[in-house]
Amino acid sequence: MLSRMDEPVVTEHALGRRALALLQDNPYVFTLCSSTNIDTVAAFYNAAARADRPFIVCADDLQTEILRIVTENATSPFYRFDRHKVYTYGKNLHAMMAERGFLFLGRANFATQKAIEAFPESLLVYAMWNGYLDKAHPAFDAYKSDFINHALRLGCRMEYLHTGGHASVDEILQVCKITDAKIVIPIHSERPEQLQALPVAGKVVVLQDNQSFTV
Repeated sequence: MLSRMDEPVVTEHALGRRALALLQDNPYVFTLCSSTNIDTVAAFYNAAARADRPFIVCADDLQTEILRIVTENATSPFYRFDRHKVYTYGKNLHAMMAERGFLFLGRANFATQKAIEAFPESLLVYAMWNGYLDKAHPAFDAYKSDFINHALRLGCRMEYLHTGGHASVDEILQVCKITDAKIVIPIHSERPEQLQALPVAGKVVVLQDNQSFTV
């Protein structure tokens, strides 16, 4: 967030409320979301449960295994994925999908593409960082971009709905204050040097990739 300090931070609960509204207005909803972004996955799952829509994951074992592990270790019902049936996609689900609508938790893969081709006039919710779709950005992902463009050509409409789960600048400063950190090393940031201009009591050390730091 150091490179996007003016960007409003969307909470996962706000994302869930928006997802529920989209489900109420659109019977067929696909979402592209990271399999390991558990907070966002849970927000979509709970929205599907509230809307009484089948929650469908793409046809592989990775996503179902992640949901099983999270459920077994959850201390909050928000992260229990056994409260509302999880379906694994297959053509055998098409009749149910057509009748009841659905929320399909997908990725830019073959299974999701085949499902979109079966239900082309759907809403496609892009729930990932938009930098992957920016051709001017070093992180541009041509595969994801081509996947989405194919879905749009088929007739999908796209909605951007994402929160990265990253701490806001105010929250970063609060952590530095609470921990009374003497040295602060920003990581996972496009602009780590921005932290040096903020009121951090400790010394901010900006490291380059592969650079070591001795305590």
